[in-house]
Amino acid sequence: MAKSVNSRMFIHAPMLVLVLAAIMAPCKAATDALVDPTLPPAAMIPPGTGKSSDDLPVGPVLQSVMMAPGRKFATISGQTLRVGEKFGGATLVKVSDQEVVLRESDGTLQILKMHPAVDKTVSMPSSQDVLLNAHKTKTPVQSAAPDIR
Repeated sequence: MAKSVNSRMFIHAPMLVLVLAAIMAPCKAATDALVDPTLPPAAMIPPGTGKSSDDLPVGPVLQSVMMAPGRKFATISGQTLRVGEKFGGATLVKVSDQEVVLRESDGTLQILKMHPAVDKTVSMPSSQDVLLNAHKTKTPVQSAAPDIR
């Protein structure tokens, strides 16, 4: 009896392999389209890897900023710098949450943005704008006490 069970499993094994291959093929195609979020930025990918030079950014690339009380760091094209340190011939002079400023040796400023394709706009006035413009509004002051006449 054990021999007949083994022979039946041997006959069905190729069919099982074909069924599993048919099930897994669409999964492989779906995973090929996914982008690995841990890959380095395109500027750091070595030439000859299938990327065209049009896809690569020109010049330094701001990759991250780290800010804490009394400390500001920026990672530019793989090099982590503090304010005042040099990147090539330029000095890092300012770090904010979305951009950094480099001063070239000739005094020109270069602004590197975290997301250069995104144009950040303010949808609400800041609290500072509200305070500065508060005196310009002319709303009548109403008393909290009831009007007795």
